[in-house]
Amino acid sequence: MKIVHVITKAERGGAQVHVLGLIRHQLSSGQEVFLLVGDTGYLADEARQAGAEVIICEEIIHPLRPWHDYRATRQLARRLKALSPDLVHAHSSKAGLLARLACRSISIPCLFTAHGWAFSEGAPKKRRLIAKLAESTCARLGHSIVNVSTYDRDLALRNKVGLAAQHRVIHNGLPDIPELSAEGGATNGAIVMVARFAAPKRQDSLIRALSLLPASVRLRLIGDGPHRAECEELARQLGVMERVDFVGDSDEVARLLAEASMFVLLSDHEGLPLTIIEAMRTGLPVVASAVGGIPELVEDGVTGILLREPSPEAVAAALKTLLDNPECARQMGRLGRERFLSHFTEQQMLNKLDALYAEILADR
Repeated sequence: MKIVHVITKAERGGAQVHVLGLIRHQLSSGQEVFLLVGDTGYLADEARQAGAEVIICEEIIHPLRPWHDYRATRQLARRLKALSPDLVHAHSSKAGLLARLACRSISIPCLFTAHGWAFSEGAPKKRRLIAKLAESTCARLGHSIVNVSTYDRDLALRNKVGLAAQHRVIHNGLPDIPELSAEGGATNGAIVMVARFAAPKRQDSLIRALSLLPASVRLRLIGDGPHRAECEELARQLGVMERVDFVGDSDEVARLLAEASMFVLLSDHEGLPLTIIEAMRTGLPVVASAVGGIPELVEDGVTGILLREPSPEAVAAALKTLLDNPECARQMGRLGRERFLSHFTEQQMLNKLDALYAEILADR
């Protein structure tokens, strides 16, 4: 089978990690795999190293612009027609829109994975309106739509995006790394957050929460992005710069998580964040915003603490609860790991996607 994955950006992120896992799995299964991506970077480099052919398609990287997108769709259609794949799998909003339009014009089946809808609650109002119109227009042009959470499927159906029969829920999953589990539980006062310094993530709220906690508590922020400098300046202003480790992008996330006491993810909206699955795999208790598919990952009061209104004061209170009750925090981490093994392994996800691929090709 010849498969083409299409995604807008190659930067390090949850969607890119997901696509890379699919590419490696499909290559190991003897499939012919291509990656069409809007720029160079992490995903392009890793996919090429894995053995996939990578094609940079700058036309899919720009914001929504009708005339540009018309030309981009025609160019993408020419690329796909030349490759003549059995199936195109599109990821991310812009790539998903263009790929479905292009595939319909040349009669190639297209599967779309929504790694969190752009019209999710919490996104800017103007962006939600534009995204809703675009997605509802293009939804029926493709075959199936994979939602990474039940929340996303229900959100799409409420907004009349596609038919109910098109929508599938396939939770994200990761391979297990049993040798890299958290040791010592919540005893060293080390908090970690893994996320890009960009909307919708809220590292700023976590830094403010840190300023309300004892001086012995330290924070490690893994990731990079346009808001990093602002967060560094905020840490200086609050007098906690010496307690914050700005790591940047890292290939050692699993090891760094294993050195922590607890994991935090604060965000205005989400799909189903892989970073929380990484934390659960490691056996860390999780403090997170109760948005998007996060409540499908974290059982509030069982494997972590969910915050409906994650103000700095509420975040600090949740973290202090875990710091003051290390045995409770360790128990949450153990139960989180059990939940990972039963619901969110990579093999479970891949089995469901393989079955969907076979179904789409049979329909064709």
